[in-house]
Amino acid sequence: MSNNKTKNWECLFCNYSKNPEKKILDTKHFYGFYDDQPITKGHFLVISKRHTTFFKLNSAEQKELHHALLKAHEIINNKYHPDTYNIVSNDGELAGRTVPHISIHLIPRYKGDVDNPIGTGVRTILGIYSAPVKPKLPYLYENEFLTEAKLKKLRYNPTTDKKFFLGLKVIIRNDEGKVFVIVPKKDAGFVGKFDLPGGRCEHRDKDEVVAVQREVFEEIGVYIKNITPFDTFIVWDISFNADPQPIGLILKLYTAYLPPDKPISLKKETKDSGFKWIWPSELADSLTQFPLQIREKIRHLENR
Repeated sequence: MSNNKTKNWECLFCNYSKNPEKKILDTKHFYGFYDDQPITKGHFLVISKRHTTFFKLNSAEQKELHHALLKAHEIINNKYHPDTYNIVSNDGELAGRTVPHISIHLIPRYKGDVDNPIGTGVRTILGIYSAPVKPKLPYLYENEFLTEAKLKKLRYNPTTDKKFFLGLKVIIRNDEGKVFVIVPKKDAGFVGKFDLPGGRCEHRDKDEVVAVQREVFEEIGVYIKNITPFDTFIVWDISFNADPQPIGLILKLYTAYLPPDKPISLKKETKDSGFKWIWPSELADSLTQFPLQIREKIRHLENR
């Protein structure tokens, strides 16, 4: 899939560097702020002000980066008092970087955030172990809230832990490289201009891919294949009518391709008013509730 569309790409990290309200830390060559979708409390980013890579910093930037990290460490410690840190940087697109700046993640770690932290740092990069920081509970299914017996079995502490639903969304593309989006009705209570097809796991689903296929088929009448994991992020506090307490949402994104011979038909009872095909950059601009890094990763689909 490819396109020749002219792209006026605007770098969000460059814009952030000019926004005094965003910056918590500011030096000549670097600035810093709390991550919009933190992995843990106090997750902080130190960003280079120019487009560069880690091993192309000049001598002045190398020296200043160390001082910027020490300052960020001081800021986090004074507010959150963590026990230790993961310090992470993705240096290049193949390593997971989506914006052409150096970004150093300072991820505070707290005693008990995982059962066994040994080996769950750098060895998680290629999926050799499970994620270093994750909710202690398994995912909840549609309309399922854990009973007291289940909570005890799972060693769940209702005063400190949080319930998490697993949400599944898919970025469906066509031969032109455009993305399929659903246009919600104005009175549907949806926050945002567009939505992606998908939903949540149910007990009948054998695995997440089956759940994605079922949800998409129920929503738009198309059975999709060749589903590929794209990214995952966590929303810490959302509210459902079924539970007065805010819960968490783990949202997994996938990509898939839709051949031109597959007709799309929205369900009549849906709260959506229609659908359209848009460029990945337009989708990235519209998903303001998504983390910046994921929006930029979606934007980069336009080049592929």
